[in-house]
Amino acid sequence: MTVIGTWNVENLFKFRPDGNFGPTSQAAYDVKLKGLVATINTAGVDVLAVEEIGDPEALEELTAQLGSQWRHVTSTVFDTAHPIRVAFLSRLPLEVIADRAAFPQQLAAIQAGDDGATAQQMGRGALAVRVTEPDGRTLDLIAAHLKSKLLSFPPGPTGRSRFQPGDEGERCACRKLHPCR
Repeated sequence: MTVIGTWNVENLFKFRPDGNFGPTSQAAYDVKLKGLVATINTAGVDVLAVEEIGDPEALEELTAQLGSQWRHVTSTVFDTAHPIRVAFLSRLPLEVIADRAAFPQQLAAIQAGDDGATAQQMGRGALAVRVTEPDGRTLDLIAAHLKSKLLSFPPGPTGRSRFQPGDEGERCACRKLHPCR
């Protein structure tokens, strides 16, 4: 039996002193990799879809720490403003079937904002792979990280969008239609 899992590894970036994302020190990066390796080994998965790979080099280091039986493939599609992508780790042979962001033409436009704007593609790509089991059977798997937060709030002091409200008034996103007081 092939065991398949998925995991949002939360911004897997290498430590870089001038980096905008990821760990604040080499020690924090090393601890994160060690924790990921321990959890993956304990889970006993054969194939793992991972989300929020920010730095392909970090995934390479994670794969190396897992051992020589592991391999990985990483999506090339990501948002340049926050370069996280999906990938697969596998103990089984795998090949990329598709790596894309565009929605199929048969799919109607998707509402992307409260202003009625629509999207024709995902901000983060989807990666499809074919995994070959020891008996020769194949499994087709897809990893997609569509959106990890339900709401975003206006930028705070750092100038970046926030995913946590500043107060209870902000928490009630429906305040204009249904006052929360």
